[in-house]
Amino acid sequence: MDGIIIALLAAIFAGVALIRNGSRLKEWLENNKQPEESWNVRIVSKRKESKRRSSPGRSGGGFSVGRSQVKRTYFVTLQFSDESRQEYRVSSRLDAQMKEGEKGTAVLQGTRVVSFMHHFSA
Repeated sequence: MDGIIIALLAAIFAGVALIRNGSRLKEWLENNKQPEESWNVRIVSKRKESKRRSSPGRSGGGFSVGRSQVKRTYFVTLQFSDESRQEYRVSSRLDAQMKEGEKGTAVLQGTRVVSFMHHFSA
């Protein structure tokens, strides 16, 4: 009986992981089919999400004793010349080089920001 429960829980966990990663894989494949396009944009906002993931450990006193990982996801909102705005998930590398209010050229491929080049004013 215990073996069946463990197998069922493992199957559920694997199914959730496949669905979650499958949607990201599908997005990645769809982006790869798209052409790279350059757009003049202004960075109107940036944000990040942090999620803490704890590995098994002993808990006590309101805290967990064990290892934990923090996963950070970075987002940037770009404003295009027609005043429309779109939020994109970006890498930590791109996030570090993008500043709110800056203007530049963003190279987009589907829902992916490939690169960003600042416009320097003289």
